[in-house]
This record gives sequence, C-alpha cells and structure tokens, in this order.
Amino acid sequence: MVTTEGGDLLQITRPLKRTDQKAQNAKRITDLTEFARKASPEEIAIALLKRERRTEIKERHERKNGKFGILNEYAYEEDLKNIFQVLIPSQESFKEKKEIFQKVNIIRFDMKMLNYFNSLTQGHSAGDAYKKSMADIIKGETIGMKEWIKAEGLDYNSYLVGGDEFAIITITDSEKVKRLADKIQFEIAKMPVPEDSLINGWVDYGIANLAENVDEFNRIESSYRFTDGLDGKRERLLKLQDGLADRRADLSKFLERINYLGKLLKDNPDLLDKIYSFATKGAIQISLTELETLMIDRTPEVAIKEWVKNILSQRDNSAKKRMVDPFQQESINFYSKMTENFLHV
Repeated sequence: MVTTEGGDLLQITRPLKRTDQKAQNAKRITDLTEFARKASPEEIAIALLKRERRTEIKERHERKNGKFGILNEYAYEEDLKNIFQVLIPSQESFKEKKEIFQKVNIIRFDMKMLNYFNSLTQGHSAGDAYKKSMADIIKGETIGMKEWIKAEGLDYNSYLVGGDEFAIITITDSEKVKRLADKIQFEIAKMPVPEDSLINGWVDYGIANLAENVDEFNRIESSYRFTDGLDGKRERLLKLQDGLADRRADLSKFLERINYLGKLLKDNPDLLDKIYSFATKGAIQISLTELETLMIDRTPEVAIKEWVKNILSQRDNSAKKRMVDPFQQESINFYSKMTENFLHV
C-alpha cells in the first residue's frame, strides 16, 4: 500500500488477523470426510454452493483473495468509493478542476489467454500458478519490482477484480502511472512458463484518469434528472472511470491477441481446431475464416482493427439492449466513440 504523493487517501485497507487454525482445519477435514461418505450427490452439491457463498462473504469481509494473496474486488470497490468521497465532498466538486483530480488513476490489467492456458495446455493448477506469479509482480512483491517502486517513489493498491483481471488504484502523476504499467508488463513478459504452453507471460492494460472524464460525465449528468443525490453521482463517476480503463485494456488485448494467434497458427497449423474452439468463445470471438486468413498471410493492421471494432460494436449493442439505466447506455456510447477514435477506422 502506498503513501507518498497520495497522502492518506490510500490508507484505507485493514490488515487481516492471523490466527493459528491448525486444530480447526484438522477437525474440518474430518467432518468433511464423514459428510462426503454419508451424503447424497444432491446434498454434496448444495453444501458446495453454500461453501462458495460463505467464501464470498468471508472475502468481502476480509478484503483479500486468500488464494492469490491480493486485495479482492470488494476492496477495490470500497477503496474507490472512499477516495471519491474524500475528493468529491459536494455537488460543486464535480465542476471544479482540482489538481488532485489529475493524480487519481486506475489501471486495469487483463491476463493473456488464461482460458487457453487452463484448457489447452497445463490445466487449472498451472493456470493458478501462472496467475499467482502475475499477482506477485502486480503487487510489487518481487525483488525487481520492490527496488523499482522504491526508486520511483510510488505507492499503490492492487486488486484481483475478476478471473483474469487485475486493477491498481494510485494517486500520482500520469507519467509515473504509465511507467508503472509498462514496468509491470515488462516484468510479466519475463515470467518463466512451461515450454509446451506455447504462450509467454503477458498482460494488456488500460489507464483512466479522473480529470479526463469529468467533462464527459457532467455532459451525461446534465441530460438526465437523477434523484439519488451526491452518493449516486459519485457512484456513476466511479463506474465511468473504471469502465474507461477496462475498455482501454480490452482494445490493447484484442489487437495483441489477434496478432498473437496469427503467429501461433502459422508456426503450429495443427492447432487450428483447438484455437478455433478457444477464439470463438468469450472475449475474442473471431471466426474460422478470420483465423484461416491469419494463418495464410500477414493480415493488414487495418483489417485487424476493423475486426476489433466489429467485435466491440456487437458487444456494446448487445449490452445496450439489456440495459434500462440511461447512464449506462450513455457510458457505452462514450466507450464506443473512444474505441473508434483509438482505432481510426
């Protein structure tokens, strides 16, 4: 956690209590073994669901993902809310261009093809190890990162906010934020991975700064009569900020991964069936024809950008159809416009 330029704004995490639970764990294992021996499949399934729910509640309370040793998505949401409450104490704050607004930055990271790693190479245990190594780098706990962060005078909080997504909140200059994201990306690229995994360590990232969104936010707000007061207004600005960082990470991810898949298929054409199954699911969603095009020759960058634009456009249109909240719809319009400007297609 960080406290240099950001002052006390990031002093909002609570350390976990550590207790010796060896005896409790041993009893729990005995009880679970006995339960599994006697219970029906339906009872076991219900018990597992209840356990997942208890884990979710426990993580919400503790603010940390125990498996990967990093702050969780509940901590991320809570910390952003706390920072916004400090920075935006009144309605007038939204119209003031405070200098501190320039220093509030979110970085969103997206792991390279975790689903591919889990499904097509080493399995989930290797995928977890891959993710844990990334978490240690993003937290700044490796030797290289610790020394670099100290030299830069940086401080930040890091979080696991999804299955393959990390985030950082930092209060510092934009130039330092970009250097931090680049350094993390560089360190992850050096991660050792099994030779037969066919992928290297990589994360894509996107950065959003509070100040750059204020004008767009005020424009959207002025178009509607929201009745949920200052707290609701802060919440909407938080979502716009986080969504913009996430969209920028997506753009980087799509462009990098489509190019990567093309190289992978040229070198390993026998993987087409496996890659096709992976590439048409989830976030990438490119067709068999497009994959075959990537295999045959070097696809022009403009064509890849057009694919990315179409993928995100379809996703945005689908999301807008599901939404009734006008602010969310306007936010998606904003992200779509930003996407077109970024891709220049």
